[in-house]
Amino acid sequence: MVESTRDPLPDVLDPHEVGAERAADFRFPDRAAKHWVLSSIIWLTVVDLFGLVLATEFVSPEAFGGISWLTFSRIRPSHVNGVILAWLTMMYFGALFYMLPRLVGARSMWSERLGVITAWAWNVMFLLGVIFLLTGHSQGREYGEFIWPIDIALLVIWCANIVNILATVAIRTIKPIYVAVWFFVASRCGSQPTMRSAM
Repeated sequence: MVESTRDPLPDVLDPHEVGAERAADFRFPDRAAKHWVLSSIIWLTVVDLFGLVLATEFVSPEAFGGISWLTFSRIRPSHVNGVILAWLTMMYFGALFYMLPRLVGARSMWSERLGVITAWAWNVMFLLGVIFLLTGHSQGREYGEFIWPIDIALLVIWCANIVNILATVAIRTIKPIYVAVWFFVASRCGSQPTMRSAM
């Protein structure tokens, strides 16, 4: 009896192989998510350095020899706003831009380009805000120290992200909306960017 050298064809395809082939054909660009998440990680490093300066000033108040832009009253708001706006908010938008297309069955965000532009704009906005804080320009309100032009820039960028989020939900291919998507929309579109309005 002669054995065939050919492998027999399987009756059923391996689901893991089918999933891998489908995943290779259906890649998400995630450009906006990458920009927001990487920016968040970089800013986390910077605001941690601000925290280190604050801790050093607690132990040795004269450690920096009275350099005006390293005084406690200028470093602390830079650190606090950095944690809220540069690290946490940017990480949240990055995670949202990563998960939302997958949850609504879209190929990508409604506009990956808009997501990248807003990420760069947010970075510039926050950098300018910190520069103004370190040079002594502040509104003097807790969690609302940035000067008003920075506040307006923050609001414009926030609204552009809201448009991108709602438009992505609008182009969904999965008709029932997951609870997580409702939470995303409510937390980003229904909340204030900061606590400034309550002050």
